[in-house]
Amino acid sequence: MKLEDDWESLKARVSEKAFLSNKGLANEVPYWIFCYEPQYELYVRDNMPLLLKFLEQRSIKALSFNLFDAMVDTLQTKGYLEKAIDLEKTYSSSKLLQALSTSISLEGICDQFAQLLDSNHAQIGFVTGVGSAWPVIRTHLFLNKLQQIKSDVPIVVMYPGKYEQNKLRLFNKFSSHYYRAFQLVGDSNEQY
Repeated sequence: MKLEDDWESLKARVSEKAFLSNKGLANEVPYWIFCYEPQYELYVRDNMPLLLKFLEQRSIKALSFNLFDAMVDTLQTKGYLEKAIDLEKTYSSSKLLQALSTSISLEGICDQFAQLLDSNHAQIGFVTGVGSAWPVIRTHLFLNKLQQIKSDVPIVVMYPGKYEQNKLRLFNKFSSHYYRAFQLVGDSNEQY
C-alpha cells in the first residue's frame, strides 16, 4: 500500500535534524501537509501514537493536537456541548453549524495549541482530527490564524485529502486556498 510507504517517508523526514530546525525554508512558515486518501483515516489514527513513540525514542519531543477534541473541549468548558447536541436534534445541521461557528474561537484553539507546544518544549507539532472538526474548523483558516501565533516549530497537518496547486481539498471534494504550506511526502497527484 502506498500509504505505508508514505508513512515510512514521513517518519524519516520528521526525524531529520534539518527538518526540525527549519533549514532550507527561506523564511517561510514551517507548515507541512501530509496527505492521505480519506478511507485511510483509521490507519493514520492508529499509527499516530506509534509515530510519537518513534520520535520519542530518538529524543524528539513531539505533540499531537486533535482539532475535533479541542473543539469538543471548548464546548464542554463553556457549557455548550449538551446544548449543541440538543440543537442538532431539534433543528438542522446548518443551524448547529451557525451556532458552533459563533461559540468556537479559532484564535482560542490556536492559542491552546501554541501553549501546549511551548509548555511541552515540542520540537514538532502534528495536527489531527481535521476531517472530524470540519466544517466548524476549516484547516486553511486554522493555519492562517496559527501562523500569526506560532511559526518557530514545524507543524504537520495530517490531512485526509489532497494538497495541490496551493489548494487543500478535504475528502478530495471541498477546496480551500492555502499557499503557505509544503507537501511533506510524495506528490499529491499520485494515486493510492
